[in-house]
Amino acid sequence: MGLDGMGGFGIIGSNDSNGNTRGWTWRLHVISMAIRSCQSIRISNGDSLAILCGSCIVQSMDTKQYTFCEDSISDLFKDAYGSRPGQGFWDRWLEASDEEKQAEWDWLCQVLEQEQARQEINYNSCIARLEERITKLQECGAKNRAMAIRWLDDAYDTGGDISFLEWHLGVPYGYLKGYN
Repeated sequence: MGLDGMGGFGIIGSNDSNGNTRGWTWRLHVISMAIRSCQSIRISNGDSLAILCGSCIVQSMDTKQYTFCEDSISDLFKDAYGSRPGQGFWDRWLEASDEEKQAEWDWLCQVLEQEQARQEINYNSCIARLEERITKLQECGAKNRAMAIRWLDDAYDTGGDISFLEWHLGVPYGYLKGYN
């Protein structure tokens, strides 16, 4: 499967031992980022993760290709750890060899996958608690789900901002609007 733009950017999926593709949520985030920054994109199926940006592909004399991207390392770090890298990271990054940069990139990809798994567990827990609360509110007099959500909106004083209510409740954005 492939989707090609003007060339220069590629993402190769990561498959587990059963052949199931993993981690496409983050990869889709990177795709949207690539469209904005590189103006080009390519998606391919494969057995390893590679994120390639035309301005970031580094190739050594032995034709070894590195998949780290200087332009998106800060975004990957933020997605993995929740904040931008500090000066210490940048000092190490600038002094690192291509092999060390690739190792750091691969490590951040692993951390990101772990963070996504943790976040998915947290979302599922918050969704279960929310659905239980909605059921209890309906038992207490809310005529339907929409009324129960309005009562929660009043309780959290979110002023009708459903996205803000979702943040308070810890559910994914779009959950209460039916997008997830």
